Amino acid sequence: MIKPWYCALLFALATLLFGPLLPLLQNGRVAERFVNVVWDSLYGLGFHIAYLISNQIVLSRPVGFVGGILWPALLFAFVFYCARSVAAAKWHRNVKVIVTLCLCLTFLLDVKCQQAVFWRLPLFTILAGENY
Repeated sequence: MIKPWYCALLFALATLLFGPLLPLLQNGRVAERFVNVVWDSLYGLGFHIAYLISNQIVLSRPVGFVGGILWPALLFAFVFYCARSVAAAKWHRNVKVIVTLCLCLTFLLDVKCQQAVFWRLPLFTILAGENY
């Protein structure tokens, strides 16, 4: 039987891959690249939190550290903890399958970066590119 922490680690790594790293693995212009709406937006919230903490919208090292390094690490740990809790839960088998499928379906919500910017989503891809 597969251990719950192993499944949780794979899921957390997949969120990191489909969030901030997916656009980096594609060729072409940034506007034509696909981004994952759910995970790229969640990882991108770190830059907005850093802007609120620093009380400025100018690009600076603290904003880059909080939004680009600290927030993704905290979110990765949180996703790992939640996924491990779901994997180790003593729920009915059907409930566990439904929750797992819903979490895996978030990986399919990919749109072009240009369309996501039009929706004003806090994308990690765009904010990290502006900051670095």
